[in-house]
Amino acid sequence: YRRLIQEAPYGIEITTIDGRILDANPALARMLGCAGPEQLIGHSILGLYVNPDDREAALRDVQATGYARSDSLQWRRRDGQVITVRFGARLVQDTDRGSPYIETMIEDVTERLRLEAQFHQSQKMEAVGQLAGGIAHDFNNLLTVILTTTELLLESETGSGPVHAELQDVYRSAQRGADLTRQ
Repeated sequence: YRRLIQEAPYGIEITTIDGRILDANPALARMLGCAGPEQLIGHSILGLYVNPDDREAALRDVQATGYARSDSLQWRRRDGQVITVRFGARLVQDTDRGSPYIETMIEDVTERLRLEAQFHQSQKMEAVGQLAGGIAHDFNNLLTVILTTTELLLESETGSGPVHAELQDVYRSAQRGADLTRQ
């Protein structure tokens, strides 16, 4: 069982109720930027929490129900970098030790959340692109009617009077709009 814990891909820790780390595995040490579990053992986990109220809420849950869980909690690594973790913790009543302790499994979900956010952003951009394409298509149809009608009026209008000049302005403006829409 010791090898299972030592080689687990998730961080595992055993802490006292007040937050002192009694044991930790190498995955947790790596997650927190430590060279090994010995850099964690004996220290408090309270400094890991970006928001200390998160620890208090988890502790209340584990004491009330024997279990606590969070899907998105922010911890601070040794180098100060903030990571997002999810965890499941359970209260263990140890008759050998005489006092209860908490076993916790932790997963760093920072990268997964970043990729999900990036994916959602690309979906939004795709939707905006489709919307813009649809609007451009409809706008181009309107400009085609304006250009065609203006062309016919210019052909039927003889001379260089004020109406002819204004029709040319309308045609040039509609043409610029069509060029812009194509871009």
